[in-house]
Amino acid sequence: MDRTDENGARHSLPDSLRPLLTCHFGAQRWQAVEPNHRGMSGLPLFQLITDGGTYALRAWPKTSLTIQKIGWWADACERFPKAGYEEDSPIPRPLRWHELVTRLDSWLPSTLVQSADWYWTLSTWVPGVPLSISALTNGLRGRLMGFLADLHRLCRTIACTEEPSRGIRERWEALQNDEWSVPTRGVDEADIARYASFVRMVNRDANEWKKFLFAWTQRPVRQHWIVRDLWRENLLISNDSARIWVVDLGASRVEAPFFDLVRLLGSLHVHWGQWREGVQAYIDASEWKLPLSAEELWMLHRVSVAISIRHWSRVFSFESGRSEGKDTAGWERFRELLTIWELAQR
Repeated sequence: MDRTDENGARHSLPDSLRPLLTCHFGAQRWQAVEPNHRGMSGLPLFQLITDGGTYALRAWPKTSLTIQKIGWWADACERFPKAGYEEDSPIPRPLRWHELVTRLDSWLPSTLVQSADWYWTLSTWVPGVPLSISALTNGLRGRLMGFLADLHRLCRTIACTEEPSRGIRERWEALQNDEWSVPTRGVDEADIARYASFVRMVNRDANEWKKFLFAWTQRPVRQHWIVRDLWRENLLISNDSARIWVVDLGASRVEAPFFDLVRLLGSLHVHWGQWREGVQAYIDASEWKLPLSAEELWMLHRVSVAISIRHWSRVFSFESGRSEGKDTAGWERFRELLTIWELAQR
């Protein structure tokens, strides 16, 4: 097959990587994948086709990925087969570049290759499609809780520690900024009304949130390496919904595992009753007690969604009343967050 470069998406492959891929890896072709296909990060992602298989070639900002984080990632992948998983690891395995290199004069012992602005990782390409709300059933929601419990059980000794949560402190600090202005022009009236209602509820609850978070900034909690950005679209499911994979580990770090639970459950568009059931299903599967109750996790969920809404409103100059954002996927995420917020009221 002729080597082709199909750059239909917004990113193109750096010239510095092309000789490495074609001459040393025997890459037959690579195809850019739209960033919103697998998460909202917008980072360059390519499907790499070689004689030896299909791989994911992904770029990361040099500030977000470290050798240490790659090590935790690889450690997690090795634990699933050892735990008796018959299938491949549900986390794509990061390959050392030398694993595919057969004609390199110098050995590349790292999983990272640099270009001007990025670190590039090579990992196994997993099948499946991003998990959508329309695909959700009660049974699948329950399996997701079991999947997360398995992931945490196998990773609980990776960089484990017990100290106050950085994530709790970040949210407490974010709430010290009380600028929650309401737009009055330049955007859809329905969005203005929804956002105005959101701001009123945030102003009503902010003091209670601050007290809750401040108390927990002082308390040590058990932590280990977690995915952290466990948004629904960062999970791929097989066509028969039997298999689940995590595909974006760029935000992973050592943190309290309940942040994965809050992030995942929130992205499933659950109301309070489903939230309580999901938390209990996770506890039953993981066989350990969470430091926060379902009600406290619900509050943490509402705080997290509120901060995310404010982030996206600023990205699109929403608070100033100027609708300058042209990223359709971003606007869809903003509106989805408002929907999640509305579901989180009881």
